[in-house]
Amino acid sequence: MPRVLLADDGRETLALLHGILQYEGVDVVGVAANGFEAVDMADRLRPDVVLMDLRMPGLDGFEATQSIKEAHPWIQVVFLTFYDELLPKRSPQETGAFAFLLKGCSPGLMRDVIFRAAREAWSQRWGSEPQEPATQGPGSPRAASAG
Repeated sequence: MPRVLLADDGRETLALLHGILQYEGVDVVGVAANGFEAVDMADRLRPDVVLMDLRMPGLDGFEATQSIKEAHPWIQVVFLTFYDELLPKRSPQETGAFAFLLKGCSPGLMRDVIFRAAREAWSQRWGSEPQEPATQGPGSPRAASAG
């Protein structure tokens, strides 16, 4: 089961994401309200994936991602935002992210991208990939911008 840290400055968004991800079989290990908290919690909790908002007070998602990846390069970051105009013209990998997702995407797509990112984290950290739960079927949606 992927271990995920949520980072978003919206309390309602965090609560909604937490509920969706738990329902989708994801272990939410922490919740950060800004980029500084995300960096600190990623260092302490060592999640597989950080689901990160781009726009946050203090340290934005891009800056927080750089700090997280410098300390723990195997942690995968998935940017989640309402603001598609903020998404860079570069690929996710060029920004240090595994993928970009827009808020409001389907829970199944979000789950699929998180599981793919977690497999990448496991592979980079331990050189192997734990088996996915049996609920992940062959018809699962794939993210066009993911890894």
